[in-house]
Amino acid sequence: MNRFVLFAVVVMFFVGTSIAQDSVAQTEPIFQSGNKLYQLCQSKNAFPDGFCLGYVVGIADALTGPKKGYRGRTFCVPVGSIQHQIEDAVKTWLGNNPDKRHINAPDLVAWALSEAFPCR
Repeated sequence: MNRFVLFAVVVMFFVGTSIAQDSVAQTEPIFQSGNKLYQLCQSKNAFPDGFCLGYVVGIADALTGPKKGYRGRTFCVPVGSIQHQIEDAVKTWLGNNPDKRHINAPDLVAWALSEAFPCR
């Protein structure tokens, strides 16, 4: 049930953001790069930090497993892992790899999780 609620919140945010952006000229996607995700993940404010958690955990929930993954990067989050462990792995990876933060955020999340939680 918790995963469904988290997924619903993330979807509602993207839909709301998409609707709000229709009235404003937009030249780039919300997360064009990992730089924006890193910036949000470093925030001490509740909304950006919560968005970071939801974004990362949403990708992990959707793509974990040896037959899933994203663009060739698979990961297997261990049973019993908590959401903040997953978020911390991505935050640490983004902090340690500033030269790669220009890459799209979903690619970087999958990359970070594939290194932190490889499938065995």
